[in-house]
Amino acid sequence: MDKIRIEQIKVFAHHGVLEEEKENGQDFFISIEMELNLKYAGVSDKLEKTVNYADVTLLAKEVFTETVYNTIEAAAEAVVEAVLSKYDIVRTVTVIVSKPHAPIDAEFWDVNVTITRSKHIVYLGIGSNLGDKRGYLNMAVEELGKDESISSLKVSEYIETEPYGPVEQPDFLNGVVEIETTLEPMELLTIIHDIEQEAGRERIIHWGPRTLDIDILLYDDKIINTSDLTIPHPEMHKRDFVLKPLVEIAPYVYHPILMKTAVQMLEDLKNSGYASVEKIETEDYSEQERLDLDGKSVVYAGVPGAYAEEAAFKYFGDQVEYKNVKKFDDVVKAVANGDADYGVIPIENSSAGFVIGNYDIIRTSGVKIIAQVTIDINHCLLGMNEAVLSDITKVYSHPQGLMQCKEYIDENGLKTESVSNTARAAQRVRDEGLRNQAAISSARAAEIYGLKILERNINFSSDNATKFVILTREEVFLSDAVNVSVCFTTQHKVGALYDVMGIIDVNQLNMTSIESRPSLKHKWEYWFYVTFEGKLTDRNVIKALRELKANTDEMIILGTY
Repeated sequence: MDKIRIEQIKVFAHHGVLEEEKENGQDFFISIEMELNLKYAGVSDKLEKTVNYADVTLLAKEVFTETVYNTIEAAAEAVVEAVLSKYDIVRTVTVIVSKPHAPIDAEFWDVNVTITRSKHIVYLGIGSNLGDKRGYLNMAVEELGKDESISSLKVSEYIETEPYGPVEQPDFLNGVVEIETTLEPMELLTIIHDIEQEAGRERIIHWGPRTLDIDILLYDDKIINTSDLTIPHPEMHKRDFVLKPLVEIAPYVYHPILMKTAVQMLEDLKNSGYASVEKIETEDYSEQERLDLDGKSVVYAGVPGAYAEEAAFKYFGDQVEYKNVKKFDDVVKAVANGDADYGVIPIENSSAGFVIGNYDIIRTSGVKIIAQVTIDINHCLLGMNEAVLSDITKVYSHPQGLMQCKEYIDENGLKTESVSNTARAAQRVRDEGLRNQAAISSARAAEIYGLKILERNINFSSDNATKFVILTREEVFLSDAVNVSVCFTTQHKVGALYDVMGIIDVNQLNMTSIESRPSLKHKWEYWFYVTFEGKLTDRNVIKALRELKANTDEMIILGTY
C-alpha cells in the first residue's frame, strides 16, 4: 500500500494530567502516516485523487487543540479517527504524538505514543423469525449506521428460509450487510449484542427463535478463534441463507480458511445436496410419556446376580415380572416373539467399549431400543470360602469382564476362560468347588452363590460403567428420549462413509458413537452403527434420517432413548 507521511507538526496545546500542564501548555509534535492507493493520483496528476497535505495538517492541529486531554494517547486517537473519517481514500492511519517537555524528573530526549487504526470491511449476517421480522432487520441496519465508527456500504435483499437446527419455530427472514468500520472485532461484537438486546433478543435456547440475530461472517481476511468469537463464522459455508445474500452483494469476497469466494462456496453447497426419501417409518411411531408396566414381563441374560439383572431392577424396580435366559440372543428372541414385553442387554462399557455382537442381534431381530440404563461396574474376585488369594490360578468371567480386568489378570499371571455372563462364572466356581478357581463378578453374586470376596474393585478403571438398553417390539418412543441409534451399509468405494457422515454434519447433529461390524454378505463390507443426539420429532433429525435412508444401501433405525 502507498503511503503519505507528514512529520513533526509542531502544535502548542494544554494536554496533561498535571494542573500546570493544563494551565501553561507546552509544545507537542505530531507525525501522520496515511496508507492509500496513490496510483490514480500518480497517473492523472490530479489533487482530488489524493489527499491535500495542508488540509490534513490543519485538521490535525484543529482536532488536537479543540479538547484538553489528560493523556496524549487520547489526543492521538482523536486525530486518527478524524483523518479516517474525513478521507474515504485513506485505509490506515498511524499517528505519533511526541511530548518532549513531559514533566519527568530525568534527562530524556522524548516521550511519544504511536497509534495505528484501519478501516475494515466486515460482512454481517442478520436474521429474524419473531414479530415484525423485516422491521427488526431494518432496525439493525439503521442502528449500525448510527455509530460514528461504522458506515453501511451494502445491504442485500432479504430472503425467507426454514429455520436452521433442531428447534421447531417460525421461518426466518435473512440478509447480509457489508459495513466499513474502524472498530476492532470485540468492539464490534459488543455493539452487535447491544443492538440485539435493544430488539429484545434473549440468548436462552441454542438454535432457538429470536427477534434479531446478528453474526460476524467475515472481518477483512482475519482468522480469530477465541471463547467469545470465531471469525470466519464456522458455519457460514454450510448455510445457503448466508451465502445467497452474500453472493448478491459481494460475490468474490474471499474466505481466508477455505480459500474460496462466496460464489464458489455457494456452488459447493448446491453440489453437496443429498437425496431424500419422502418418509421414514419412525414418523408413524407413537409417543409415550412412560412405559406401560402393568402386568408386563422383563427378560435378561444370565442367572440371578448378573449385572443385567441389576440393570433391569434399576430401571423397572419391582413393578414387573422378571425372566432370565442364557444368552443375549435369547433376550432379543423372547422380546421379538412376544414371550417377554421388554428385554435388557448391555451395549457398551466405558472401559472396554462396545459389547461385541449385541448391535448385530438387535438389527436382525426387528426389536427397537426404547430406553437406556447405566450402572457402575465394580468387579470383585470371588473364590471358595477356604481359598486365599495366592491359591488362584484360573478365573472365569464374561469376555467384557475379562477385558475390564486385564491388567489385574496379567499382573497376577492368571489363566482365563470366558463364560456367558459374570454371574454364571460365580455359579460355576461354586459348583466345581476348586480352591484354585475364581470368578470375576459382582459382590451380590458372592452373596447369592456363597463365595468369598478375595479382592474388590479389580477393574483397571475406577470409573467403570456399562450402558444397558431396554428393548421392545412396539413402535413407540418415549417423550424424554434424546438419542437416536441407526445402522447402515454403504457402497464399497472411496469416500462412501465420508459422504454419509456429511449428512450428520450438515444437519447439525452431534454424533456420540460409531462402530463398524462385518456385513457377512460380502468381503470388506460393513454395517456402521451410529448414535447421535436428537429427538425423533426434531426437524433436523427427520431430515437427516430421510437423507440417510436415501443415500445408503440399507439403513435401519435401531431406536431412540
